[in-house]
Order: sequence, then structure tokens, then C-alpha cells
Amino acid sequence: TVLVADLVNGNAPVDLLKVENGTVFFTVDTGGTFQLWKSSGFAAGTKQVIPTLPGTPEFLTDVNGTLYFVGQNDTCPTLWKSDGTSLELVASLSGSVDSLTDVNGVAYLGILENARAELNPPGPNNDIIITAASPQASFNGAVIQVVDDGSQADDTALATYDQPSNTLTINICNGVTTAQTVLNAINSEGTFTAELNTDTEPGNTGEGVINTAPVTTDGGADLLTAELTFSPVLANNDLHFKAPEAGKAFNGVKVRFVNDDSITGDAATATYDPDTKTLTVYIREGMTTANTVITAVNNDPDATGFVTRTHFTMDLADGNNGSGLVHPTTVTTDGGSDDDKAHVTILFGEDHGDIFVEAGSTGAGLNGVTISLVDDPDLTGDSAEATYDEGSRTLTIKINEGETTASTVVDAVNNDAAAEGFRSRPNYSISLVSGNDGTGLVFVTEGTIDGGSDPAKATATIDAPGPNNDVLFTAKADGSAANGILIKVLGDGTISGDNASAAFDPLTRTLTIRINPGVTTADTVVTAVEAEPAFSAIFAVELNSDTDPGNTGDGVINTASVTTSQRAAIWRSDGTSNGTVFVYAPDSTPANPAAVSGTSFHEVVVDMIPETRTVNGTLFFTVGHELWRTFHDGVVQRTLQVKVFSDTDVLGNLTGVGGALFFTVNDSELWKSDGTADGTTQVFTADAALESMTGVDNALYFRATKSGKT
Repeated sequence: TVLVADLVNGNAPVDLLKVENGTVFFTVDTGGTFQLWKSSGFAAGTKQVIPTLPGTPEFLTDVNGTLYFVGQNDTCPTLWKSDGTSLELVASLSGSVDSLTDVNGVAYLGILENARAELNPPGPNNDIIITAASPQASFNGAVIQVVDDGSQADDTALATYDQPSNTLTINICNGVTTAQTVLNAINSEGTFTAELNTDTEPGNTGEGVINTAPVTTDGGADLLTAELTFSPVLANNDLHFKAPEAGKAFNGVKVRFVNDDSITGDAATATYDPDTKTLTVYIREGMTTANTVITAVNNDPDATGFVTRTHFTMDLADGNNGSGLVHPTTVTTDGGSDDDKAHVTILFGEDHGDIFVEAGSTGAGLNGVTISLVDDPDLTGDSAEATYDEGSRTLTIKINEGETTASTVVDAVNNDAAAEGFRSRPNYSISLVSGNDGTGLVFVTEGTIDGGSDPAKATATIDAPGPNNDVLFTAKADGSAANGILIKVLGDGTISGDNASAAFDPLTRTLTIRINPGVTTADTVVTAVEAEPAFSAIFAVELNSDTDPGNTGDGVINTASVTTSQRAAIWRSDGTSNGTVFVYAPDSTPANPAAVSGTSFHEVVVDMIPETRTVNGTLFFTVGHELWRTFHDGVVQRTLQVKVFSDTDVLGNLTGVGGALFFTVNDSELWKSDGTADGTTQVFTADAALESMTGVDNALYFRATKSGKT
């Protein structure tokens, strides 16, 4: 052991680091400032490199023969590198660094990022990321609120920060101030920085306006009929397809015109597949006319399911052979709903005489159809006649009392021409568009019958931050007329205590609710809106317990407020500013980073083709009781969970040895991992905590006690 150099003023070297080329770097604290020195191991080779380092140098790390370190400070930590002759700034870091690890020439950093929040107003091009300008923990939990207090006009904004309440207030002109103007105001104030968020809004231009937590009523729908119109070039060939009834259940039928060279002249054939809901019309392009298409669709047997649908079916009830006699009676179909078909069982009190009737589709609209069996003295023997009247929705079955059996009734209903309206009803129709004579040619095309809708009420929800404060608005009538009403909540300095006011402008279709932010409760908002006569005439308002289970209404309302939080994340750097990038932020703080060097391989599937990629080193780390790894496979960065241990397990002492990771579980268990769950196994258990785990070449050395031996 020999003295290498006697430093002046008695200053002791700090953080000695040997780099790959044999040079030892160290820092010297001169009392408030730090210097960077290097040494070859001899006095003549020990000299100062940098007289004044930025901040407090920490985490001196050899990254492939180059010195990296972090200049920590209270305003802007920085990443630096040095080759022993000069100092180069790599990147400014938005957060405090707690680790720096070399992984085969790439620097990985653990960073507790500056407190930040995302402001995501409704509408496009207006999402903003707001970040504290320094890494101080005091900015964690800062409230950022957007307020329209009448102080701003046109596209202007003012940002002010109140340190005692840790609140950044952004005053805007609601619906006029743009995101770019808000961004400029925040950056001018200086406590926080702001940038447009292009992750949540790719292509974000900042031109979108900011509103203070507005919502718009939507979802109201009228009762509309599904339709489709084909309008080919040329004249007299426009065709209109229409559903038989209004409602969204008739949407989604595809209509295809397909050229078929086997067809000659002005001819066409049509088929309908109910499983795929597709009508296919085969034509001879350039010869088939619109009139011919209509004839084919309406008359081809294979297209019957398109133009007609089952109305009701009648059959013998289960277990009946139909030999039982029937008697005069009247019944009505019932039980139809959105999920169930209307039906009725006709009971005659005779063995084998019961009859079951069921609608062809679900819906309450098929309830109330009358089925009446009447005695007709003109009938003889076992006979029956059936007729259906569409106007009265009545099926009348004439029988010969005492001789007509159930089988005969079923046969009559299923076969008599006069009962066709009971068995089937119109489905989709095809017709010429008004003004067309149908002589025009049709061409290959396809479309979908769509646009049908069921009646529905318009709704909107104020989903305010925090519990017990969501408010639901529901139109009192079905229809689309109540869509598009803007509901906005404004902070108003003239309102004190738990109070609110509401005013509806029918011209602009805007409900404005003025509150005392952070004090006014949801219950108070509901009361204020209910007292607004013009709005309450068309909308009901209540606490929303679907979005806010157990909603009591005593939660307060804020105007578009968000709260900052710090994110513990992993970053990587290739030694350039642009190459210093975010890697991953787990749900809780990553810890115990350790590099595993050497080359490994990672299997991926690209366009369903397996591909093997080379991985040049891996960073392992822990997240609570979980083991993770991150690596770059030459194309993308991948971060994977390796293994989840028991909630009570404590992972530590991560040490890379060759191409494997060693680590401890609960201090006394030694484990090894190749980066896979199956390859993560226990290899040794000691009687006490393992200590001094060190990798030498491809072997792990450690201190342990086992069976009384140390």
C-alpha cells in the first residue's frame, strides 16, 4: 500500500471509480464546490480534470470506458460524461436520480420525476402536460385548477401559483382561450412548465379551446327506419331498400350486386342468406335493368327471406299428437319483449288437443294478436278454415264443434291462403326512387341497410374529481332533439359557501352552473338545476350512482382541477440528449437495479412470422415483491415481469454474474434467474442473511452461515 498523491488543503477524494482503461476517477469536495480528478496510480498521473463540477456529483459510473455521473441539484439535475480530458453534458433530467447502471455500454437511470399532471379538456388539440420546473417534493400534490372568473377576454390566459395552498390557478375565457395560450401562460409564470400532450392526442396543434369541465348531452335517438339507396350513374336506375319497421334491429343487412357472366340479356337472380344477413343479386352488368332487379328480389324463391319474415307459427303443443277435439275459444298472444317472443298456448281440456302459437321474432309489438276459434254449422266432418285480418290483428278459425281436431286446425292455419298474413309479414322492400321508371341499367355495387334507431333519452354526466359528486342529467322525453346541449360549470368569485346558481340559455342551448370551487357540493348543484325552470322542463337531474357507487352528494365540485404526482421511472441514455429517453414507470417505485451483461436472445412474432432478436445486456430490478427486467432487442425496448413472489417476500442484493442474475429473497434465500419465470429458481438457503455478494468472472462469491459454519 503506497501513497499515490497528497491532495492540497486536506480535501479528501470522494466516490473513487476505476474505469475500463485503468484510470481512476474521483471527485474532491472543496467546501461547497466539487472538482473532478483522475489518477493512473502514480503521483505524476494524478491531476485535476475539471475545476468546478455542476451540482453535487453522484453515481460515478463506468459506461463502456467512459465516466458518467449525475450532477444533482434542487432545480435541474443533469447527466454528464467525461473521457478524462473534458466534460460533456448529455441531458438535463426532469427529476431526482436514485441510480445509474451500465448495461453493456448503455446507461440506465432510476429517476423520481418532477411532479406532473395531465390536463385533458373535452375536444381536440388541447391536451396539456404540466410539470413542476424543479424536482422538489413540495410540488407533489399541487392542485391545478382552470377558472373562468371573467377576468380574461378573447384568447388570453393568466397563470398564478400560490405556495401556501400549493395551487396553480389558470384563468381563462371559457370556450375561447386555446391550449397554446394556456401553455404560454404557465411557462411565463415559471413555477411549472407546460407542453402539448401528443401521447393522448397525436398531432396536437394546441389550437383547441379550453372549457372548465363542460359536458354535452348525447345519446338521444328518434325512432327511425333503416334504409339504403343505390344511385348508379345514368338515369332511371335508382333503387331504394327499406326495413319493414323502425328500429335498430333492422340495421346491418348487406346488399350486393354481383356480375354473373352466365346471365344473358336483361335478367337477374337473387338469394338471401339470413345467417350472414346478405342479399346477393346476380346481374349481367350493362344489360340488367333496375326493374328486372326488383322482379328478381320480390319473386325468386331463394330471396323469400329478404322480402317476407315469419309472423307467427302454430304447432301442436309438446306431447300432443293432435287427435284431441277443439272447441270455440278466444286467446291473445302475450309475453313479447326485447328478449322474448310473444306466445300463447290454446288449452281445450282434451287429451292431445293443445296448440302452441309463437311469434317469429322478439318484441312487445307482437303482443295482443287475437286468435278466435268459432263454430261454423256449414262445416262438416273433421274440417277447419282460417283467415287473418291485418286491421284487427285477428286470426279467425272456423271449426265443426265436436268433430274438428287440433291437427286439422294447425293444418288450416299453416296452409289456407286467407291466413297467409298470420304466417308471414313483409320484411325488407325494394322500390324505384321517385321519378325513375326502372329502365336504366344497374352496375356492380354493394351497401348496407342502416340508420334505424330505437327511441332513447339524451344524457350527460358531470364526472367531477373525487367521490360523491357525480351528477346525471337525463332528458324527460325520447329523441335526438335534446342532444347537443352544453352543460358547463364555472367558478364564480361572487358565490360563497356551499351555494350554486344555474341558468339556461335556449338560444345557445347552454346550461351554465356557477359554483364556489372546492366548496359547492353535488347536492347543491342538483338543487340549483332543479330550480332552473326552462332546463328542468326538459331534463331531470340526479346524483349518478352508476359512475360513483354509493354517491351521497356531499362531495365538492371543482372546475376541471387536476392534482400533480411524482412518477418513479426508469430511463436510458446512449450518451446523447436525443438518446436519453423514458423506458418504463411501474405502479410503485422500481428498486435494486442490476445489470446482466452478455448476449441473449429474444423471440418475437412479426406479421405471424417468428423472429429471433439479439439482446445486448439486460437491466433487472424489483417492484415490491416482483422481479422485472428491461432490455432493448435491437428494434424496441421491452419491459417484462419475470416472477411474482409472495406479498411478504423481500427481494434484494441483485447481482449480475455472467449471463445470469443472482438475488436474495428474505435475506437468507439465494435465487438465480435467466429472465424467465421457469428459469427463476432457488439455489441455496442459509441460516442467516447472505452478505457481500460479489461476482468474479462467472462465479458468485458471498458470505453465509450454514449448519453452524460461516
